[in-house]
Amino acid sequence: IMRRVFLDLGSHRGETVRLFRQRYPNATQYEIHCFEPTPGLAPLFADLGVHLHSSAVWTHDGLIDFYLGRDGSECSSAIREKTTGRLDREHPVQVPCIRLARWLIDEIREGDYVVAKMNIEGAEYRVLPDLVSTGAIRKISELYVEWHLGKVGVSQAKQDALIAVLKSAGMTPISIW
Repeated sequence: IMRRVFLDLGSHRGETVRLFRQRYPNATQYEIHCFEPTPGLAPLFADLGVHLHSSAVWTHDGLIDFYLGRDGSECSSAIREKTTGRLDREHPVQVPCIRLARWLIDEIREGDYVVAKMNIEGAEYRVLPDLVSTGAIRKISELYVEWHLGKVGVSQAKQDALIAVLKSAGMTPISIW
């Protein structure tokens, strides 16, 4: 193994980084990259010793409309149709986005061991197919996903089909909720 890398995709306030460090074997050996686009949360990562990317993971590089939850940052999303989190659909903010497939291809080397936690509030249904179609999914060794099917208009059948595509690409995601 060249490097051990933990990707916290949808880092929120850094809760998963803290849990990862407490519970994951050899967590201290991991380089940690956090991706969190919600404005105002970056200071919460200052003392965590991580690489913070204040960007959404998405299917292209650039800017994207991001809908903030009216109750704070709890369930903000790039998916306007998301039905939970009391999103402010009328006043999206523009945030940077990173094409996760490109980032993985550019940054992860053969032999790296990558653990990815994905809690991206419905964007998983767009990002994961992009990872499969580009082959970037092969850069991830373990994938933990919080699925948001009922919250973003995705049916169980569509989610099952996506999981089947992931499995056919050699990835069996582990549901975290």
